[in-house]
This record gives sequence, C-alpha cells and structure tokens, in this order.
Amino acid sequence: TPAPGLPPRSPTLADTLNARFRRSPYTAMWRDDGLLPDAGLLIHVFDGWEDGEKSYLPTSNGPGAVGMSCSMIFAEQLTAGNTLTRALFNGGATGIILRPGVTKLSCGKPDDTGGECKDRVCPWRSKVEIPFNEGEDKFCNWPPKTFGVELQRLTEWQAASQRLMYNEIIVDSPHWRAHMPDIIEGIYGNRQAHEEFLRAYASHGVSTQTHPFLSFDPSNWKSPFSIA
Repeated sequence: TPAPGLPPRSPTLADTLNARFRRSPYTAMWRDDGLLPDAGLLIHVFDGWEDGEKSYLPTSNGPGAVGMSCSMIFAEQLTAGNTLTRALFNGGATGIILRPGVTKLSCGKPDDTGGECKDRVCPWRSKVEIPFNEGEDKFCNWPPKTFGVELQRLTEWQAASQRLMYNEIIVDSPHWRAHMPDIIEGIYGNRQAHEEFLRAYASHGVSTQTHPFLSFDPSNWKSPFSIA
C-alpha cells in the first residue's frame, strides 16, 4: 500500500495576503462604520507621518494625528498598468499592511488628498453605470460604504486610459493607536520598523512567527508578497 501523502502545508502570512490581493474589492461588504473588509490589501507606505522611532504608529501631533494616508491595491488593477509601483505612493517600496476587521476607514479619494477628508461627498456620482470623470470625481470624497463602487469606477477609467495611479484611503489614526498591535498584519521593506514593532509588542505575543518580515515584488500580479 503506498504511503499516504504529506498533509497540506499550512498557509503562511504571505499566502493569506496574496489570496486577499486576488479577491475583488468591488463586491466586498463595505460598511458604514468604516471597518475594512477582507478583499484587496490596504497599505500605508512609510511617508514621515509616523511617530518617530515608533514608525509602526501614526504620529500623535501634526499631520497624521487624525488620519493616515494609505492605498488599496488589488489584482484587477493589472488592467490599468504593468507594475504595482504606480498604485502606491512613492513607489511603495516600504510599508505596513493593515488588517481587515480591525482597521477603521474615514474616507477615500481617487487621487492624492493630502491626508485629509476635506472635500465634498458626491452621492449622485457613486454609481457603477456612471463613468468616472477625472474633472468631476477628483473633487469628491468617498464614504467607506461606497468604496466598492468607487474603486471599480476608478479602475475601469484607469484601464481605458492605461493610467494606473494610487488611490488615497484615509485611516482613523486614534483608532489605529487604540488597536495596536492587532491592526498591523505585516511590515515589508523596512527591517528596522519591523524589529521595533516586534520588540514593542513581544509581551502581546507578537513574534517572527506571527509577523514575519515580508518582501514585496510589484511586478508579480498573482503573489506580490513573500516571506523575506
């Protein structure tokens, strides 16, 4: 009798992230309360608005104290460009991946919003059948519940014009600070920030087993993250 096969390998953090990257945010359950659903990846690229040496936290003073800038990336953006560097601020070489079900969204915009929810809401435009128009939509904030529709409208326009660019999603900074370390699912590209995070939350069970250091390949549209 042939020996039984090996048991299936347990999924790694990278497997979990890559599977979510491939899940469409268009049909996800986006909630009024802003909790992040389990589709696409929400990434904060290190941008200097962090809390000094505690770079895994939003600053508590000045820019970033109220809202932190992030971007959603997902596999369907491939229709608009050939590298994920264009879908993230400053190329997205180093960043933090935020956990669904814990992260609280404040608003979004189709382009750079300067880290604030300062523009009007445009419910009359928030319909899939209304094509995205840069001249009109760039002045409109997205309430969290509309993210699925708005990301679809934006990406379809980017695909038609072959002009992939990053969306800006504002995350509630006080909520982020209050829900550490659970809100952080992974850190990539910045080993110092990763090591600081591990040290700060070791007593909470955070380790290289729960939060291995990650690598990001922006040219890989199936599995962009791997264990470094």
